[in-house]
Amino acid sequence: MCHRDLLLRLHHRLDALRQARKLYAPKLAPEFNAIGLCGPDELRLSQILKELLSPIGSHAQGAIFLKLFLKRFELDNFLPIPNNVNVSTEKMTDRLANPMRKMDIHLDFTSAAIAIENKPWAGDQKNQCKDYLEQLERSQPSVYCLIYLSGSGEPPSTDSISKDEQEDAENDGHFKIIGYPQLIDWLKDCRRECQADRVSFFLNEFIDYIQNQFVGIEMVEMQEVVNIALETPQTLETALEIANAGDQIRRVLLDKLQQELNDRALALRWTLEWSITQYLCFRIRHPQAVSYSVLFEFYTKRYSGFSYSICKNDPVLDDLPSVRDCLNQNIGITRGITKWCPWHLDFPAPHADWSTSIQPWLDIQNGAMADMIMEKTQAIYTALENANLLDQLGGNAAPPQNQP
Repeated sequence: MCHRDLLLRLHHRLDALRQARKLYAPKLAPEFNAIGLCGPDELRLSQILKELLSPIGSHAQGAIFLKLFLKRFELDNFLPIPNNVNVSTEKMTDRLANPMRKMDIHLDFTSAAIAIENKPWAGDQKNQCKDYLEQLERSQPSVYCLIYLSGSGEPPSTDSISKDEQEDAENDGHFKIIGYPQLIDWLKDCRRECQADRVSFFLNEFIDYIQNQFVGIEMVEMQEVVNIALETPQTLETALEIANAGDQIRRVLLDKLQQELNDRALALRWTLEWSITQYLCFRIRHPQAVSYSVLFEFYTKRYSGFSYSICKNDPVLDDLPSVRDCLNQNIGITRGITKWCPWHLDFPAPHADWSTSIQPWLDIQNGAMADMIMEKTQAIYTALENANLLDQLGGNAAPPQNQP
């Protein structure tokens, strides 16, 4: 089958689905999601998971959700569940030399323990997973597991734990990697067993939120793509050939984005610094900002966790609290402070995770992505200029290092 014919046929079928959804939108409101409206961050998602996993959670379903979680992710060595399981968030690493680290979600089974490192978007800190495994081993040396929960199932960086250490922990049953999309089947298990309509409604909302935030294409549309691909050997062959071209398509689109950003930056006498080392990142530098720049970066190699920040050339430079206060007030409240970035924000869906959402790639093709990135950069520099703070980005004129 001709590749073009299959693409056009698929486009028409998906367009028909979208038109039908639009027709029934007033009655079904398919785009409405209560959780998405609240804009949950990493901490709020941890609190939601903690509440569902806790046998004494307000869902009033006892330990059934936790039992289904353990079975779904093959953690049978934590069964049967004791009566006094304690589930908490922000558990301090009290057995380490650095007791100030916090495990996002901690399940204490008295004689066993599970920790969940929740990384829907953010990157890892130095030795983070390694330290958490050490904390678990020191507190529960026989039965313990660290679950690394990432947006798309991406493993932790080698800064967090070395490849050999990760593999050893996985082989020993002490380490698991789970992606947010994998939670959907567990949540459906919970929905089937749930006796409370209010909780079932919440589970539906959480499933839809994960689907929209971390999967991108709706399940109905995805199933339609699969159905067409599997119709005949010819359609399957063509679909797989198109899928194999995905990486090359993304590379071409990224080259287009780089060129468009470079042209727009030059027109403003700014500088674009494009880098693909461990992850794709690029800086847009104002001529007065010789020691700091606006940095756009992903947290993974698969283009997930897209964010932008004020970034230092060197981590020893000042954190610029007045700049941070100005941007908090005029652009958005920073999601945190690191040694490299005194202020940063994550992009919301559909631009947070380019590995699952098709919208960012469509926006590159039509030029909207370059426009959006330049608008955000312009807003930052304009806010600082209006507050007479742009000169603070001058600092000491040190060339940028290879990080972040």
